[in-house]
Amino acid sequence: FVDMLSQKFRVVLDPTNPQYVFYSVFGGEHFRYKECVKIFFTGENIVPNFNFCDYAIGFSYMDFGERYVRYPLYLFYEEDYQRALHKHENITQETLEKKKRFCSFVVSNDRGDPIRKEAFEKLCAYKRVDSGGRFLNNIGGINLPLHRSASSRFVLKTPPLRATPPRSLSKQLQPKVCQSIGAMSA
Repeated sequence: FVDMLSQKFRVVLDPTNPQYVFYSVFGGEHFRYKECVKIFFTGENIVPNFNFCDYAIGFSYMDFGERYVRYPLYLFYEEDYQRALHKHENITQETLEKKKRFCSFVVSNDRGDPIRKEAFEKLCAYKRVDSGGRFLNNIGGINLPLHRSASSRFVLKTPPLRATPPRSLSKQLQPKVCQSIGAMSA
């Protein structure tokens, strides 16, 4: 966020008395900051708790006025997102016949929406699903790096979700003087 905000604001990192604190789902360091604007950001499928944050950026489809922006993590990777939107347009029967595996599933956070586990179990009841994350792993090699070429072995992958047009966070911050921003809690 520092690079992005630096394009429009003078950003000063102040870990002792920040005006703004960006934090996420991991850790609790943000609780020690009391007198600042707290902005929750998640790359996980977790609904923001507005009892703890003033603003939030996340996955959920929800209306919380100017306090929430739906901006799923995959939108930060525009090139990959565009490739995913169009990757199935020219699939031939010959391509499908060469596929030896059915589906891939990579999830490491077991605290997400239970629907992920339900979907995994239902797909597994139909055909074997190779699960490479820490959650529901059935292929091992958790610490091995993922390679883009590995995905070409599978017939079915999770389709990309379509995002609603995001509102600009900078528009929400413009009325405030942004002189210092706290570091994101890890």
